Amino acid sequence: MQGSKNLAKRLTGILLALLCLLSVSTLAWGDIILKSTRVQQNDEGYQLNAHFSCSLTPSLEDALRQGVSLGFVIDLEINKARRFWFDTNLVSMQRRYKLNYYALTRQYRLYYGGLVQNFSRLDSALGVMCSPSAWQVLDKSREEPGLTARIRMQLDTDQLPKPFQINAITSKDWTLDSDWYSFNFATDAAP
Repeated sequence: MQGSKNLAKRLTGILLALLCLLSVSTLAWGDIILKSTRVQQNDEGYQLNAHFSCSLTPSLEDALRQGVSLGFVIDLEINKARRFWFDTNLVSMQRRYKLNYYALTRQYRLYYGGLVQNFSRLDSALGVMCSPSAWQVLDKSREEPGLTARIRMQLDTDQLPKPFQINAITSKDWTLDSDWYSFNFATDAAP
């Protein structure tokens, strides 16, 4: 009887240790999750404000600090639902970012849309990159009722140097993307 109690205590201890290891490993894993989208109407048409929660894997952070440029892309599709056929794709857009670290100045540099911005901290650079605002996505002339949209953000492995592209294929540490998130374009629009 005493032996079975000791065995049960040991098994419980091992199980708790495994659970702790699993929780620590998931905390260290990078991820991109869409937190919110908001469509606003202006004089030219519609602007999208989105907010992703972004974190890099330890391998990506290390590569960035070693001088590897990381490219990211946000894909957006706006579709018109049709009753008896496939949906019509009205808009397909991309917004590209490039993130670098310069060891000499100890600064992160974010390139997007012809602009360059410097940051002293990685989380600040990720905050700007993962929160695209005032993105003009639809002209007033293309406005229609019943529009839906899909958005995603991902590490653009095509922008990585060739040896790292192989890592992106073979290792989950080099795979970073959100799923496609769908939202109702018209309902989220504020007049």
